[in-house]
Amino acid sequence: MAKVACIGHTTLDVILFVDEGHVTDIKGGTDELCLPFPSKLPVQKRVITLGGNAPNVGAGLRQTGNEVLLISQYGDDELGKLLQPLLKEWKFDLTHTFVEGESDVSVILSHQGERTILSYHGGSLYRFPQSLQEVDYLYVSSLGFSACDEMHASVVTYFQKHPNVRIVYNPGKLEVARGFDGEKDLLSASHTVIVNKEEAEEMIGYESVDTYDDPYMVKLMGEYVLRGVKNIVITDSGKGAYASNGLGNNYHMPIFPCTVVEKTGAGDAFSSGYMTGLIETNDFCKALMYGVSQSTNVVSLPGATNGLLDEDQLRERIAQNSQVSLRVL
Repeated sequence: MAKVACIGHTTLDVILFVDEGHVTDIKGGTDELCLPFPSKLPVQKRVITLGGNAPNVGAGLRQTGNEVLLISQYGDDELGKLLQPLLKEWKFDLTHTFVEGESDVSVILSHQGERTILSYHGGSLYRFPQSLQEVDYLYVSSLGFSACDEMHASVVTYFQKHPNVRIVYNPGKLEVARGFDGEKDLLSASHTVIVNKEEAEEMIGYESVDTYDDPYMVKLMGEYVLRGVKNIVITDSGKGAYASNGLGNNYHMPIFPCTVVEKTGAGDAFSSGYMTGLIETNDFCKALMYGVSQSTNVVSLPGATNGLLDEDQLRERIAQNSQVSLRVL
């Protein structure tokens, strides 16, 4: 078991399952979900659940028996009253979770196994606690606000004072848009950086490509390693995860067979599974297997936390999918 501080915004996720409408492939390779407008459409199912990268990853770590301290914020409003019991349900240490301002909310339109997320961020600036005692891991994710210099500088300072802490960094949309140079101090301090393929390309300044092969992914990961990232993991939905340990070793971990019901939280589940693998085995390659094990189970149920497995179930799922093996690139 480890003590982990998870940093990032908390949201209330409202998932609406929409059968109406259709998906259109427009010029440039982008798909759009088209719905009648103006109109009133029936929704077949709705799920309301806890959301936000840090709480989602924290829930996965709690499910595998770890102690989780949440550094976050939710609003002093009606949505906050809904979020409070959801946070307490996971038994997070909420000492450094601020209750102020407006709550963040995401309305997720789920259609044919994919989703579009409508996100509202209230923008409240929560802070890194100067009184934070030493933890084993710091998980840093989307903060929910763009003025992240102070928070990230505090994380780096904490690492300098506590060099044994392992930082796992999963930048959000706003952080990715700042580019590698805007995030280089935190990226360099991190034990592992986890991004999806499109984020990896944007952050390093690559033009996104739809068709690629192993050499392309090795080159993309190599750009991060050359700039000082110790371990880089690039997830790519149904293609699994590509990873480099910074020592010239590159890997591809395919996904396990699964039935996709709803993909919200798949990336967060991978992160929590990966961290569980590091905590239990201290093995980079095995951690990738734990990540895929957790993420491919979460997508089988709606919501980011409903399909989370405990450590015994993760190991069992890995054993059941032994035919899916890690590839050395």
